[in-house]
Amino acid sequence: MADWQSKIRAMLTELVREYELPDGSLYLSDNYGEKDPTKIISHSVCIWEPNFPMMPNEKPEKNQLVVTITPSTSKTRPDDLDLSLRETQEGDTRVWLPEDAQILDRNKTDIDGKMVRVRINNNSAGLVKYIKANTEYCIEGYTSKASSFGCCDHFIECSDAKKCVHENKLYSKACMYRRNLDEGHIFYGKNRNV
Repeated sequence: MADWQSKIRAMLTELVREYELPDGSLYLSDNYGEKDPTKIISHSVCIWEPNFPMMPNEKPEKNQLVVTITPSTSKTRPDDLDLSLRETQEGDTRVWLPEDAQILDRNKTDIDGKMVRVRINNNSAGLVKYIKANTEYCIEGYTSKASSFGCCDHFIECSDAKKCVHENKLYSKACMYRRNLDEGHIFYGKNRNV
C-alpha cells in the first residue's frame, strides 16, 4: 500500500470519529479493471450508510462517491494522481485547490453530473487536506438513503444535548427534527428556544 493511501485511510478514520459516524462508513475502495479483474486501476473515497438497525455482517457499499483517484501511467510523472470529483465540490469555498495542483478539465459530464479532473503529486502536502475538505463537504451535504421522518424517540435527549444523539449519524440525516437542531431550533427539553 502506497504512503498516500495509508494517509487517506487514517484521515477517513479520524473523520468517522470526528463526525460520530458508524464504523467503516468512510473508506478508500480499490477499483479493478474490466479487462484484468486482478489489476487495480483506481481508488475511490466513498461514504457508506449502513442500514438501521445495522444488519449482522453487513458489507460496505458505495452510497455516495466523494472522489476517484487514478494513479498516473506516465513514465515521466509516475507520482502524479488524477482526482475526479463533482464540479460543485471543487467550486465550493470550503474546498480549496492546493497551490501545486492543477485543474486538467471541467464540465465533463459523468453519471454524477459535471465533473472536474485535478492533477496533484502523491507526495503533495495538500493532497490529504484537499481530499479531507471534499469528504467533509460531502458528509455535510449527505442525503440519507432512508425516507425522511419526523424524529426518533431520542428527541428529548437530542434537545438537551443541542445536537443529534442518534447512533447512525448518516441515517439520522433523514430526521426532520435533526435539521431543526442543526439550525439551532430546539422544540423540547431544558434548552427549548422555539
